[in-house]
Amino acid sequence: MPARSELRLTPRRCFRMRDFADDIVAFLKAKSITESKFVGHSMGSFVCQEMALSQPNLVSRIVLVATSTKVAGNPVVRETV
Repeated sequence: MPARSELRLTPRRCFRMRDFADDIVAFLKAKSITESKFVGHSMGSFVCQEMALSQPNLVSRIVLVATSTKVAGNPVVRETV
């Protein structure tokens, strides 16, 4: 992850799903949690998908609500950017 000073110059770089997933991994490690169940709604569902794909050893189950498999080309996302 870029340094905080770099993020101030490019704030969009700190909102990637991978960055949110990395925050969750850091939290789980800090709390010595070795496996979890996740529920994600909307954007949180993308974070859950990232967790399940990048850290499958930490994810036992996920529940996805109001989700999609991709953001690119999604008309709802396009309207909010």
